[in-house]
Amino acid sequence: MKFLDMNWLEAASPGEEYICTMSATTKPPRTLGLSLAIVLSVLLYTVLPFALLAIDLSIKNRFEQLNELAIPYPDGSEGEALAVGGTANIVSSERLIFDVVVGAIFLTIAIFAWIGRPHWIRLLMLLAVLAMAALNLALIARGLMTPVTIEAGMSSGDSLARTLNIGLLVVHVLVPLYVGWYVNRGPARAFYRGAYLPAREAEAGA
Repeated sequence: MKFLDMNWLEAASPGEEYICTMSATTKPPRTLGLSLAIVLSVLLYTVLPFALLAIDLSIKNRFEQLNELAIPYPDGSEGEALAVGGTANIVSSERLIFDVVVGAIFLTIAIFAWIGRPHWIRLLMLLAVLAMAALNLALIARGLMTPVTIEAGMSSGDSLARTLNIGLLVVHVLVPLYVGWYVNRGPARAFYRGAYLPAREAEAGA
């Protein structure tokens, strides 16, 4: 029998018991590790899609301003440019709309996960993170494996976009791994349970 001064109760191996020295009625706090898991997932699945939407709208707005720009001629008159514009979308409009809608839903889940209620929000958040990770990994992998053709158009930014996608691929692997690992640890389970596990009675003569 081992006695630990910890805020949660775990068994290290079968047949070995741990007695929590804290009161079972003490409300477990939201730990730093759990807070970090929630914040990282919100940054990846909510803030990033909204940031891409803001950048996309900003580029489109800039192109519209260029279309209205008057070009001065040497004789003092002004005229319009024959052609002004470019590729405005960082990603497709359909993908942006989907990401923003899903990001808003995930933000709602994350808010309840931060509060810690209801108790099943832990599993819901874990499932949401895994689903978002699988979807984003599939989309990024498809983009990386799709060859760039002359017919589709090529630019100097293609190599930069590929590098960014590889970085996102790594992030979409590491963040879900951390979230999945931490929300299944004792401190996170105790927080969503709302109470510590009751101390087990020591066996007579132990």
